[in-house]
Amino acid sequence: MIPSTPAPQPRLSPWMLVLLFEVIAALGALQFIYDSYTSWLWFAGMLLLGALCGVVYLPSKGKSLYWTTITALGGMGLMLLVFMVSITGVFSPLLGAWVLLVAAAFILLGRRQGWAYGGLALAAVLVVLTLQQTGVLHFEFRHPPPSIWLTEILILLTAVLLQRAMLLLFNRSEAAVKEAAQQKEKTHRAFETSEARNRAILEALPDIVFRLSPDGMILDVSIGEQANWPTRPEALLRKRVQEFLTSRSTDQTMQAISWSLSGYGMQTFEMEFRHPSQGLRIFESRVVSLNEDSVIMFLRDITVRMQAEKDLRESYERFEIVSKVTSDVMWDWDLQTDRLWWNENYSVVFGHGAAPDHIDQWDDHIHPDERAEVGRSLRFVIAGGSPVWSHNYRFLKSDGSYADVYDRGVVLRDAQGNPARMIGAMMDISEQKRVEQERTERLYRMEILDTVSRELADVGLNNDAVLQAIVKNSVRLIGDLCMVVLLSDQPGHTRLAAVHHPDEKIRDQIEFLLGNRLLSVNTGLSGEVFRSGAAVVLNGISGRESRYRFKKELSPFFDSHEVYASISVPMLVQNRPIGVITLLRLEQDRPYSTEDQTLLQNMADRAGLTLSNARLYAENADQAEQLREANAVLEQRILERTRELAEANEMLTRLATQDGLTGLSNRRHFDEMIALEIRRAKRTSQYLTLILCDIDHFKLYNDNYGHPEGDQCLRQVATTLKAMFRRAGDVVARYGGEEFAMVLPNTGPEQAELLVQRMQNELYNLNLPHAFSKVSDRVTLSIGVVSSQVQDHDAVTPQMLIKASDEALYESKHAGRNRATFRVLQEELS
Repeated sequence: MIPSTPAPQPRLSPWMLVLLFEVIAALGALQFIYDSYTSWLWFAGMLLLGALCGVVYLPSKGKSLYWTTITALGGMGLMLLVFMVSITGVFSPLLGAWVLLVAAAFILLGRRQGWAYGGLALAAVLVVLTLQQTGVLHFEFRHPPPSIWLTEILILLTAVLLQRAMLLLFNRSEAAVKEAAQQKEKTHRAFETSEARNRAILEALPDIVFRLSPDGMILDVSIGEQANWPTRPEALLRKRVQEFLTSRSTDQTMQAISWSLSGYGMQTFEMEFRHPSQGLRIFESRVVSLNEDSVIMFLRDITVRMQAEKDLRESYERFEIVSKVTSDVMWDWDLQTDRLWWNENYSVVFGHGAAPDHIDQWDDHIHPDERAEVGRSLRFVIAGGSPVWSHNYRFLKSDGSYADVYDRGVVLRDAQGNPARMIGAMMDISEQKRVEQERTERLYRMEILDTVSRELADVGLNNDAVLQAIVKNSVRLIGDLCMVVLLSDQPGHTRLAAVHHPDEKIRDQIEFLLGNRLLSVNTGLSGEVFRSGAAVVLNGISGRESRYRFKKELSPFFDSHEVYASISVPMLVQNRPIGVITLLRLEQDRPYSTEDQTLLQNMADRAGLTLSNARLYAENADQAEQLREANAVLEQRILERTRELAEANEMLTRLATQDGLTGLSNRRHFDEMIALEIRRAKRTSQYLTLILCDIDHFKLYNDNYGHPEGDQCLRQVATTLKAMFRRAGDVVARYGGEEFAMVLPNTGPEQAELLVQRMQNELYNLNLPHAFSKVSDRVTLSIGVVSSQVQDHDAVTPQMLIKASDEALYESKHAGRNRATFRVLQEELS
């Protein structure tokens, strides 16, 4: 890509020119000595030699030294000829020596043309002699004295010496030229080696490299493999780079070329480049001047990087927005420095003024019993054991209590797969835990209540056993001290029927105070309940209240025990109270809740019912049996209803995703699965194939065989298709009336073609008769198949696949039905 410099040419030596003018000066001096200045030939020869030397020297800077030397020697020979003729006449014997001198000079140059020049000089002498004999020329023959002959001989010898000096200069210049040629050859080899190395480096680069002229013409090009250029690089030569740029990028590029050529150094900018196969892409361009006539442009595709940076910015923006609008506590853990970041919800949820900024401080806030397990689970996820971390544990609040939290996070890794950050969210599930605990307690109470019911049923007519079961289970479920007061046989009085507490001493004290006495029905809490028929709940009661709200017989008990709360409920039979169950809270300052009241009322109702049944059992045993049967029927109905609801839910799920006639996936499930498989294929760059098929002339089948037979035909075809495509991930759906669709992940065009052939063979072997078909005597399919190798950057959508396969299906129908048409989506798009 670097232009070669022209080879140096030998130039005329200045010393050679000096010798020529010395010859001219010497001959001119001889002319004046012998008084031959009147000869016009002499002056013409001098002028010719001077002009010839000047004309030859000036343009000889780019000419060959050989022709320059020939011209100079020729001029010297011409001057000697004129001098000899003018001094000694045409018949001077020295003319023969002149011919030999000229011939020898040219031959000494080592050129074959020297013989031709010698012959030409001899011919010139003969021509002069001939012209003299014929009278055309009138040269006078003189007999000069011996001194003149001696002078001519000296002149010839001087000429010989001058010519020899000129030839030596020529040889020396020619040696310098050879040495320069050898040096040029070495330089050329070094340049070729450097050019080959530079070419190898450029070809190994993943970038696109252009050598451009100032107007943007591509003079040379190198395209790396990662550029995915669809044509040969040589096809770009002599084109203009502006053909691949947008108008804005063209202006940027031409400005960068101009600035680089002006000496402003390397120009770097981002540009929009039209890739022949990938469309408009974003490239990073670097332009640097190579010489005054060209620049080097490096292009690197940064579209993916730009999109990744955009996605990262959007991800950060979304994370910031989510951290502000969510009620969860968001955190960001730098795994390199162990620094922590928390959103504002940390102080709101846990009440701390300052959030922990180091992982060790976070660790200090975890409950000691769970700290080691949380650390192990975190290390496991960071080491790559799982992509997502989640854990339930207790976290310290500002008031010293612990909140139940559900914490989860994701590890972000760098390009080498090393853990860099971990981002997560912490949710306060204390209320959820409390609700779950209450639900658990409620279920437990229901189980106890059911147990009480069974115990009451087991004791039968034993009233004492019934009352003991009531007080014991009431203490176990609610606590702490339970007493049962029933109406006495004497009007206006009540009696203590049962009492229970885990502490036998307390139980004995109550029995001592109330056990053998008739109590007034109008006094104490039990009297209030008997009169109103409603429950009475006292929470946070004081000692003074205990004195006048309870029966005076219990005063010694209140003197020795602290009572925090009380609840009394009636035992109703036909809306009339027959007794009162009272609970006293002795051991902890926790109020009785509404659920406690409801549970105790349920037990009181059951107890009242049991006692009433026991009293009436002897009179109406059959009625008690019917009641138990009714209870059993009710439970059975509940079980049946539960089972029916489960079956209904299962049926609803099936109806939501399956076609009712064929049992295949319905259109809704098909739409969900094809979108899911496209996203999965983009992540793995695998093939995805969609098959649409239609039963040929199915309307004629329905019109002639009837709709019941048509439904049976659809079921048989569906069964065949479902039996064929059984891989995990394959989806077989009923797309329309007689249309079916198959979504086949990781299936290329060749596999799809084999599967379609097998599908046609299976349907053919099924041999479903269709006498009214226009293409066969049995049921056949028209099939449209489209395959696509979905890349991450491809804008492939479910609608594109469906449209392509529907067009292929239409082509199969248009071509005569009972056939398949195959397409590849990338070829369609190109």
